[in-house]
Amino acid sequence: MHRQHAFTLLELVVVLALIGVILSFARLSLGDGGAAARLEQDARTLAAALRLAHDEAVLDGREFGLRLAGDGYDFMQLSGKTWRPLTGRQPLRARRLGAGQQLTLRVDGYPVALAGSLDGVDRPQVFLLSSGEATPFCVAVESREQRVWQVCAQADGEIAVTAPGVAG
Repeated sequence: MHRQHAFTLLELVVVLALIGVILSFARLSLGDGGAAARLEQDARTLAAALRLAHDEAVLDGREFGLRLAGDGYDFMQLSGKTWRPLTGRQPLRARRLGAGQQLTLRVDGYPVALAGSLDGVDRPQVFLLSSGEATPFCVAVESREQRVWQVCAQADGEIAVTAPGVAG
């Protein structure tokens, strides 16, 4: 009687498990699981929201502000003498950053300390005025891996996004 030489089910399972582990390590060493793309998307989303708020400020004659914290941001509108968060406005809604990301702010070239969360901030740090003017500022969207996307506004309201490694 001839005995067939074949792999057992257990041997196949062990080999497949090893291949899975090896591929997982390869993915971790070669990529960041999309973190770089999320960081870029967060910076571009902020820039688009800033452009929208700037345009609405000019067209509607309203004053907007951007309130920032280390973990996110939201937009506010001046109502009388009080700044109120915008609610129910999808493009300008409050946003929280993903895990491992944070914001830093520079106004007129000077660093501004940000609270850890928006709960401790009662007014905006930067302004988008109905005259078309804006507070000159740069917001850095940073990751633990030291990638930094810059979103900067000039006094005339011009907003630019700068990629990591590119001088702004």
